[in-house]
Amino acid sequence: MDFKILKELDEIIIVGLSGEISIDVRERLQENFAEVINKIKDKKIKKLQIDLQNITYIDSIGISYFVKLKSDLKKMEVEFDFLNTPKIVMKIFSLLSLDTYFNFYES
Repeated sequence: MDFKILKELDEIIIVGLSGEISIDVRERLQENFAEVINKIKDKKIKKLQIDLQNITYIDSIGISYFVKLKSDLKKMEVEFDFLNTPKIVMKIFSLLSLDTYFNFYES
């Protein structure tokens, strides 16, 4: 999995992910998003968007991480959206009935 901050504006951060999100990259995912959370706190960011366009696979560990991330961001009053979710990844969210829990947008 590759992680990159694509845009950092006054009230929004857009992160791009690529590759596979699985148990093998969980620690790296947590470390990368810990840095983003710190930026959100420091700069009073109001929205985090994650571009999934280049994600080829996500497992239950990856999904559970995003559920926790959304919960943490909600406590901080920060909106959380996914962008450009591939059909195969969207199917997994739908099978788990998480397609209405998260916000999904095309950019």
